Amino acid sequence: MQRIVIKKVYKRIIVLIIMAGVIIPPLVVVSKKIVAAYSSQMNALFTPKEIALEISNISNPSVAQAIKEFVTTKTSTSMLEFSPQVFYRELKKAFPIVQKLDWHFSSAQVLHLTVMGTTPFCVINNNYVLGDKRRLLTPDLFEAQQLKDLPRITMHERWLGEKIDRGVFAFVRSIPATYWQHYTITYHNPSTIFLQPTSALCRCRIVTTEKTFFARHKFKALGPLFQDLCKRELVTQAMLKSSKKILLGFDFRLQDQIIVSFYEPSKRGKGS
Repeated sequence: MQRIVIKKVYKRIIVLIIMAGVIIPPLVVVSKKIVAAYSSQMNALFTPKEIALEISNISNPSVAQAIKEFVTTKTSTSMLEFSPQVFYRELKKAFPIVQKLDWHFSSAQVLHLTVMGTTPFCVINNNYVLGDKRRLLTPDLFEAQQLKDLPRITMHERWLGEKIDRGVFAFVRSIPATYWQHYTITYHNPSTIFLQPTSALCRCRIVTTEKTFFARHKFKALGPLFQDLCKRELVTQAMLKSSKKILLGFDFRLQDQIIVSFYEPSKRGKGS
C-alpha cells in the first residue's frame, strides 16, 4: 500500500515538472515583455521633450555656446538614469568657470537647468582670473571687455596653482577699492608687499606687510613726510624730473615708523 502511495506521489511530481516546463517559459517571456514595455513607458515619460537652459554670469559667447551643446548632449536621456552630481562634476571639469547648477524636471517633461558662472574679481599676472571662489581661471573663459576694467595684481607664482592659497585669497579679497584705484600692487609674500602709486609727484614704492597694508595713519603721514623731504632738499626738482622708475621707498613694516630709502645714487642711505 505504501509503495502505491509513493508511486502516485512520484507521478504527480513528474506531471507538475512537465507542466512547469510547459507553462514557465511562456510566462517568463510574457513577464519580460511586460517589464520591457513598462520600462519603455517610464523612460519615455521621464525623458525630456524640451531643455530650458539659462546661463548667467558667463559673458563669453563661445563658452556659453559650448556649454549649451554640452548640456544638450548630456541630458538627452531618461531622468531615471540622470545623476545631477555626476553631470555637475563633468560640466565643471569641462568648464571651470561654472560655479553652480540648479535643475528641476517638470510634469510637462521640460528639464529646467540654470548654469551660473564665476564672477571675476581681479586679474593676476595677466595670466589668471580670480573670482568669488579660490579657483584660478584662464582669461579666455571671459569676454575681453569684461576683464578690461578689472583690478590687476602681480603675485609670486609660489602662491598660485589650480586654486589660490587660502590665506592669500582672503587678503586679496579684502583689499579696498581705493587701493586698486590708486596703486599698482605686487604681492611677494605676507611680509613683503609693494604698492606703487599710479599717479604721484614722485616715483616711489611703499613696502608693507599684510598687517601694515591697512595702516591708514601711515598712508596719511606720507604727504607731510614728502613735503618735509622736499623742504630739506632731500628730494629735488632734478630727482622729480628723473626718468628713473623708482626714486623713493617708504617702508611701513616697522611698527610706528616709516623708513625712507633713496634710490637716487646721490642720495644713498636711509632716513626715518
